[in-house]
Amino acid sequence: MAIFYLDPEAGNDSNDGTTFANRWKTTTNGATAARIAPGDTIRIIASPDPTSLGQAAQWTNGPLQATKSITSSTNATPIVMGVPAHGLVTGDTVINSGHATNTNANGVWTVGTYTADTYQILNPDGSNSVGNGVGSGGTMRKFTNGAVTLTTEVTKNIALCGNLKTNWTASANVTCANYTSDHKEGYSCQQIQVGDSFTTGKAAYYATGTIDLSGYQQVSFWVKQTSGTIGAAGACYIGRAPRGRVD
Repeated sequence: MAIFYLDPEAGNDSNDGTTFANRWKTTTNGATAARIAPGDTIRIIASPDPTSLGQAAQWTNGPLQATKSITSSTNATPIVMGVPAHGLVTGDTVINSGHATNTNANGVWTVGTYTADTYQILNPDGSNSVGNGVGSGGTMRKFTNGAVTLTTEVTKNIALCGNLKTNWTASANVTCANYTSDHKEGYSCQQIQVGDSFTTGKAAYYATGTIDLSGYQQVSFWVKQTSGTIGAAGACYIGRAPRGRVD
């Protein structure tokens, strides 16, 4: 019986796996049937210990609420939703889905001011939603028990993410659009379609303005290719090469 080592992040399936320094990366290509035998042990590297944020968090306990029908919304800043007897209060978290015409109202929102039958929707940072038409239809669900609120934010949205629906600026032969069918969080993501006539250079960019990231430690992107030919390593990157490179 032998002992092998595996590290999903820093391993390499070309290694023999017999020491930590020569650890594999995957069970499918590293620890194959030709390389291990019944009774062998595979030691998989542990996840890093959790890091304390050093602050309190607020969570509201409660059952999942039933959906309620949306009867109206305003083409305004912020958007005001019409849901009779919604039962919401300022600070609640809601999910609007399937809302027609005023599609900017769909997504996860924080409730602003309200009446018995209407409520404003705001981004989690308190900034306003922006309407793109007068809508009706779809449903609202109170989701306050699914949100954990920190006393101080630890993340900041930089580009289009969730409810922030401002498109990137596209170069020639490139199209940028809001995409709601496949996304990481909120209601949408940014779709960048690179045409056959595009050759090299900057495909698209997002103007961050005077955003201050001095209090943050890393920048994260979620990137998914849905069509086309996979490029060679280094053919595509995010940020200013070589820093921020995504190969």
